[in-house]
Amino acid sequence: MWRGSGESKKSDLSAFLSRRVFGESGKMGHLVFVSHSGEDKEWAKSLVKELEAKGIHPWLDEYELHPGASWEDQIRSALAESDTLVAILGEGQPSPNVLVETGMALSAGKRIVPLAIGEHTDFSAFGELSNISAIQTSKVENAAEEILKAIDTTANSRP
Repeated sequence: MWRGSGESKKSDLSAFLSRRVFGESGKMGHLVFVSHSGEDKEWAKSLVKELEAKGIHPWLDEYELHPGASWEDQIRSALAESDTLVAILGEGQPSPNVLVETGMALSAGKRIVPLAIGEHTDFSAFGELSNISAIQTSKVENAAEEILKAIDTTANSRP
């Protein structure tokens, strides 16, 4: 809840929105949609913190979905606004939600960065996406660094 004078409310809201869009550094960050299964939620939350510290604006359902609104519409909107989808892949096959979100991002021409955090991640469910080089690490810090490199590399190679 916003408290204080109207002017104070505006500056608080402005500062909040600036941090969400530009990151703590004040520079425009990439909007990264973080897709994960329920089993990998805590790992995803740790990754979001690391990405934010690096000036990346991550979108994570737990932080961004608003009560009373259609979660499906919110996810579609977030994917449309995102530059990149990071698909966190734990042990075994990916969850149906990760597959659907990845498919939506792929059909929209978004950058896809598969992130295998399990030793026995099964890429067979991804079909053509199994040809995309994946980041393989169980360490959040390493994953954030590699995502940053992937974003910079692919951003510089796009027309």
